[in-house]
Amino acid sequence: MNGFTRFEMMATLPGRRLYEARGYIAAAPIQWNLGDGVSIEFVPMSKQAGAG
Repeated sequence: MNGFTRFEMMATLPGRRLYEARGYIAAAPIQWNLGDGVSIEFVPMSKQAGAG
């Protein structure tokens, strides 16, 4: 796929199931601090090009 061998992204929790259905594999979630005691959880996701 245009020279790419792997795709990686950060998903929000609501998007995780969608991306898993498209062949992405989830890694351990991370917390991103937004300040004032507020944070959001992201899930790093990746897949090999041409998979799914």
